[in-house]
Amino acid sequence: MPRPSSVVVVALSGLHLAACSPREDTPVEAYVRFHERAALAARGGAGVAPVLAMLTEESRTHLEGLAEAAKAALPEGAKAPTPGQVLLLARMTEAAVPRVELESQDGETAVLRVSGEQAQGSPVPAKVTLRREGGGWRVQLFESAPVAGGGGT
Repeated sequence: MPRPSSVVVVALSGLHLAACSPREDTPVEAYVRFHERAALAARGGAGVAPVLAMLTEESRTHLEGLAEAAKAALPEGAKAPTPGQVLLLARMTEAAVPRVELESQDGETAVLRVSGEQAQGSPVPAKVTLRREGGGWRVQLFESAPVAGGGGT
């Protein structure tokens, strides 16, 4: 028969492991975290790599295409923007975390209803799609991202 102290140690070890196991974010939590990290990066308070990692592969590919298009339009010798800079310039100027509600969730896709204003007073996107990818929820920035370098409207 195990000693009572051994049982307690094993039980506490199990509780510790359960408490340390990462809990998967909900789509709303993932978007709010994405927004907070992107806003911090836009203010120069953090790097942009973790923010890019929170995007779908399709969105990252689209941003790379936008950065390449910007590079092609610049005069020779001018410094081209990185995909992260394109993201921060194009999307992350919101002053505060907007109000975010889950509109629908179907397996690997969730649609959020987002309301609020950007720093310039223009509204934030009304709906944001997240896709489950790479073990977590990733933000889909574009409805239909074109192939990198393929342009688009």
